[in-house]
Amino acid sequence: MNANEKKEAEIFVITQEVIDECLNEAIDAVEVPEA
Repeated sequence: MNANEKKEAEIFVITQEVIDECLNEAIDAVEVPEA
């Protein structure tokens, strides 16, 4: 794995974490009014 591929892999992992966080926040926002 060269330096460019490593950088892309790190960005991909960070992006996945951000997406998971946003999804969790969106799910919380949807569930609260229904409760």
